[in-house]
Amino acid sequence: MLTKELILQKHSSSSDLSSIKTISMWGSDIENISILKEMPNIEIISLSVNRIRTLSALSSCYKLRELYLRKNLISSLSEIHYLVPLKNLKILWLEENPISKLPNYRQYILTLLPQLVKLDNIPVQCYNTTNPNKTISQIEQRNKEQAPQNLRRVASSIDT
Repeated sequence: MLTKELILQKHSSSSDLSSIKTISMWGSDIENISILKEMPNIEIISLSVNRIRTLSALSSCYKLRELYLRKNLISSLSEIHYLVPLKNLKILWLEENPISKLPNYRQYILTLLPQLVKLDNIPVQCYNTTNPNKTISQIEQRNKEQAPQNLRRVASSIDT
């Protein structure tokens, strides 16, 4: 669990969470990031290689510009909705999460977060997102239909 004490220990020059602008704790076996709700001025979060499953704690981090969550356990596209209020978010890295293997993953994210300039370390202009025939609801429906198959595929990749 990401705690106030752990964060302040890494940022010994800070006495409170609201003054911290950057956090980097990759590879720390962190599952719970709810403490981030108490960090309104956070701009850069690097929590790759952890065990994070939800993005809900990030929905009020309005100053967040960069979010690095590679190699976590985020598996549902609905988690991206927690990032929609974050209008300053420009860089998002979710590669190697179960979510990144879902059909239309990039299109879904770029439709919900059009302000992104980089997704999974690739500039956004490299993606073809202009498919007017696919709406968010169509993508969500297709992914629900394919959920059992996708879960089996993700589970088998974890076992190897």
